[in-house]
Amino acid sequence: MKRFTASTLATILTLLAVATSGRAQMDAAAKLKPIADAYVKAWNTGEVKAFEAIVDQNFVRHTSPSSPAAAADLDSLKRTVTRFRAEYPDFHVTLTEEIYTTDKIAVRWQWSGTHSGVGLPAAQGKKVQSTGMSLLHVKNGKIAEEWVESDGLATVLQLGFTVTPPAK
Repeated sequence: MKRFTASTLATILTLLAVATSGRAQMDAAAKLKPIADAYVKAWNTGEVKAFEAIVDQNFVRHTSPSSPAAAADLDSLKRTVTRFRAEYPDFHVTLTEEIYTTDKIAVRWQWSGTHSGVGLPAAQGKKVQSTGMSLLHVKNGKIAEEWVESDGLATVLQLGFTVTPPAK
């Protein structure tokens, strides 16, 4: 009888742990999804002042070394988004998958836009669509850090650049 009781107790504890972890993830999503939605909205509208409510002053945005979309703090994020929206006035990003933990947001996204020619006159009018992923770290209710992986090659090819293999 004791063996049955221990086994039953272990099963109940396992089920409770599984149920609690799912609840914790739902709680995290309820808390962090509005932050993710506000971040995307600020990118989509260009209303960079909105970042002040959801992005930490010491925010860092990590991208590939060749990307002009890195940011070292909140003000440089605002400049990055303002510049990006000048280049792509109809810029629009859509989250295609979202995962929330207690202090992290992981998203897959797709963006599209038409190049205005700013900084690259030959690209004026060219439509671009690209994908990527971001991992955002949230501290004290604000985004403190973002790690970005995106398909920059696809973007520059759509703008009319070509890739030349190295000479042998």
